[in-house]
Amino acid sequence: MNNLDQVFSCYESRLSKPQKRQPLLISLMLLGFLSIAGLSHAGEKIAIFDCQDSVGGEFSSYAQGVADIFIDIFVRSSQLSVLERSQLKLAMKELEAQKKGKFVVSDDDALNIGDTLGATKIVVCKQTKSRNKLSILARIIDVGTKNIIKSKKSKAPVESYDFLADKVAGLLLEAYTGEDLLDEEEKANIAKMDNIEDLKWASNKSQAWRESITDLSNQIISNIPPEKKPILGVIPFKDLRFDQVTPFSRILNEDIKTILARAEGLKLKEIKINEDQQPGEIAEA
Repeated sequence: MNNLDQVFSCYESRLSKPQKRQPLLISLMLLGFLSIAGLSHAGEKIAIFDCQDSVGGEFSSYAQGVADIFIDIFVRSSQLSVLERSQLKLAMKELEAQKKGKFVVSDDDALNIGDTLGATKIVVCKQTKSRNKLSILARIIDVGTKNIIKSKKSKAPVESYDFLADKVAGLLLEAYTGEDLLDEEEKANIAKMDNIEDLKWASNKSQAWRESITDLSNQIISNIPPEKKPILGVIPFKDLRFDQVTPFSRILNEDIKTILARAEGLKLKEIKINEDQQPGEIAEA
C-alpha cells in the first residue's frame, strides 16, 4: 500500500466511526439560534405616545385612554421595556413650553422625545372616524432610522368600540415580537365587538330598529295605570354582553327616552346609580 492509499484508508476509517461530538455541536447551534430568535428585541426601550384624535366630541375621551391600554398590554412583553408615562409627560411639558402653547405632536416630535429618553422605538397612533366606523391606526417607528417597523389598523362600529384599542395593541405587539399576550377575557370581548351588527344610527337608522324601539316604548307606556301621571325613573342601560354600560346601550337608552318624553303626562327623571345598588334601593331613590 502506497502513501496515497494509506491516507485514503485513514480518512475512510475516520468517516466510518461515530462522531460523538456532532449532535452536541448541532444542539448548541440550534439553542443559540432559538435564543437569538426569541430575544431579538430583548432590551429594547419603547415609548408609547398619546393617541391623536381627529374625531372629537364623545369619542375624544376614548382617545385619551388609548395610550394607557397600549401600555398595559405592551408591559406584558418579556422582550420590551416600556418607558414610564410620567417621563413622557414631563418631556411633553418641556416641549410645550418651547413651542409656547399646546400643539399637535408630530412623528418627528415623538422621535426626538423618544431619542432624548433613550427609547429605541416609539408607538404612535391616530383615531379617525368614517361614517359609522371608528378606526385606530398604530405604528411602531424606529428612533434611529425613522422607518416604520410595524403598522396595524382596525375599526369598530360607533355603537361598540370599547375594546378597539385592546385589539389594535394586541395585533401590533404580536406582529412585532410574535407574542400573543391578550388574555381570554380580552379576546372574548373583542370577538363580541367584532360580531356586533353594523346598524345605521341617527337619520340613517333602519326601519326595523325604529319599529322595535317604538314597540318597546309603547309597552312601557301601556303598563302605566290610566289617569296616573307618574314620574318614570330612567337609569343607564347595561349591555349584558359585557356586563357594563357601553356606547350601544347608551344609544338605546337615549332613543327610548326620546320616545317616552313624547308621552302625554309622563315625566322622566334621570337616576344615577352605583353598580352595587339593588333594584329596590334604586326605586326608592
